[in-house]
Amino acid sequence: MKVVTLAQLKKGQSAKVISMDQDNAVCQKLLNFGVLPQRRVRYVKSAPMGDPLEFEVEGTHFSVRRQDAQTVLVEVEAA
Repeated sequence: MKVVTLAQLKKGQSAKVISMDQDNAVCQKLLNFGVLPQRRVRYVKSAPMGDPLEFEVEGTHFSVRRQDAQTVLVEVEAA
């Protein structure tokens, strides 16, 4: 399996959360959205200028800046 950051996922690609910087305030908000270790996250799309990025976890859609998405490590699921 390939390990990348959330920011490196391609449109429509899913991955399992491995780790995140839990001291980061943005990561604390992501935890509230359900972005937890071992949870499946799907990259939905980006804004027209490429930032922010939209993701979906268990039916909940949320947006995060590319810079913050780079702090979350995920394991890409096989296609």
